[in-house]
Amino acid sequence: MNRHKNDDLWKEANRRCRLNVEDIRMAKELGFQPRTLIKNIPAPTQQWKTPVKFWIRELYEDKFGSLKAKAARSTVPPDPAPPWDLASAVDPTPGDDLELPPVLVAPPDWPSAPDPEPPPDLASMLDTEAPPDIAVGKRAAVIEFRNPDYPWPDRPAIPAFRSFDFPPEYGYCDDPAWETEFDYRRSFEPPSEEEIEDENGTLLRHQCLFRWAAQSIAVALSDVPEVRRVAAFGAVAQPLKMEVPRFREFRRHRIQVFHECADVDLAVWMTRVDKLQDLKRALQRGVAFVQGTAYGGVAHHQVDVHILDEGTDCYRGRLCFFSECPKRRKPECLVPGCGVAPFLRQFEEYHFEPLRFQAAPKVVLYDRPGRFLVHLPEVDPAPSIPRSPRIEDDEDDLDVPF
Repeated sequence: MNRHKNDDLWKEANRRCRLNVEDIRMAKELGFQPRTLIKNIPAPTQQWKTPVKFWIRELYEDKFGSLKAKAARSTVPPDPAPPWDLASAVDPTPGDDLELPPVLVAPPDWPSAPDPEPPPDLASMLDTEAPPDIAVGKRAAVIEFRNPDYPWPDRPAIPAFRSFDFPPEYGYCDDPAWETEFDYRRSFEPPSEEEIEDENGTLLRHQCLFRWAAQSIAVALSDVPEVRRVAAFGAVAQPLKMEVPRFREFRRHRIQVFHECADVDLAVWMTRVDKLQDLKRALQRGVAFVQGTAYGGVAHHQVDVHILDEGTDCYRGRLCFFSECPKRRKPECLVPGCGVAPFLRQFEEYHFEPLRFQAAPKVVLYDRPGRFLVHLPEVDPAPSIPRSPRIEDDEDDLDVPF
């Protein structure tokens, strides 16, 4: 009876503390009981307290050693041996009884394999309206756009920014309750055509700003010797599609606007990942170029740098934006495999899909073997705001208290 009760308590601790099998194993090795784990769940007012899941891992690491060496062998795939090393992998000695598979040699009368078909011409695919594979329902070929002046596949017309003027019929009121009532009544009305146009213009400006950032970052990353290739993918690398957004005023009435481009996704192929500090400095220089533009600026956490191996296309991780590795009191640094190489971040529930990445359209911004590099974007500067003239107070009108 007590055994079943203890199992129920462990199930309750697993549910409330969001533990997995590995966390429960570490908790049992540390001698914890399920009631102890449940009592240590941080309250809503205890934001400084580490969650139980990461608290167990930290205690286990302090007592039994680091788990990063084990996680590195399980998460990071080893570098494959070159083709010329495969023969040396099987090196039988004279005393070994090793049977090698027989080598099949084709008779001379067998027909030879046909020559492979030449790849389709890229220029002919760009001249047509749609590739022929799309018409029959097949996957279209991946087209990589390479244009140093403007590498993007489309050039949408961005409307001019229109400032918001408060309706004069409502006047001006300092009562917060009146402003809340005004917003409450407006939230249930469908957006007007002007509001829809303004929202689409804002989304297009965000994409244009992120494209500027991608170009400037690629130019800065070209100074790093370990970087071999840089490509942009995701929403920043393709035309925006119409969809029902997450914004309440549009979602309630099922009104479609452009897709929201929330960040910059960059794929960086590197020869080694032990000098990511230089990559972080180059990233900061590229982001600093697009600060104070007419469309705003880009923060460092809005740029996701996916690092891949140059020879095997294996996914290694993302570039961490913390100032040190590992960062103290950060639960993100406790993920297995994170920090195997300095500033190489791993995510617990993220799975890289190589087939989907290969089929996605990519905009090549830098290619060292191909001697291709985009130019710096022509950034629209922020409009200058005229300063109001300085008002000099009359000394006779000032009330001096002494």
